[in-house]
Amino acid sequence: GNRANGLITPNRPMSMEATSGKNPINHVGKIYNLLSNEITREVVSDVEGVKNIDMIIATNDSMAVGAVDYLNTAGYNLGREHKDKSKYIPVFGVDGIPNATEYINQDKMTGTVFADFTALAKVCVDISLDDSTVDAELTRKLWYKVTDRKVSIPFVKYASFKKYAERSR
Repeated sequence: GNRANGLITPNRPMSMEATSGKNPINHVGKIYNLLSNEITREVVSDVEGVKNIDMIIATNDSMAVGAVDYLNTAGYNLGREHKDKSKYIPVFGVDGIPNATEYINQDKMTGTVFADFTALAKVCVDISLDDSTVDAELTRKLWYKVTDRKVSIPFVKYASFKKYAERSR
């Protein structure tokens, strides 16, 4: 599992991201965070022609959190207590890790998405018990698109889009 204590608890949100420091050899989450912080700093300072950054879309939440941490040092994305709309850059990630959702709740980050594990578990059980081989029939029964017995389950969004829309006016 990806819990720091090694337990996978039912009905609790989880992500596909390893917890920072859980793997003593790789420290995956911490490396992503540090690298994204460094990449953001280099893009802003070293890439010729980059005068501003309009948006950051990271491939995972650890990278998005690292970008926000760097933006904070530059006076951007400081949270709800700072009202300067010109000092906010939308930042999006993937995984729904606790640090990202905390930053979203503080208005430091704009959004993230994560896998719907409840839907995934239900579909796994339903499809394994169903003897249907017709994709259209399975799609009707499961309420998710089925192609070659592969089920497309959309990510769940976690975002402050309403706050972002208000901020950009």
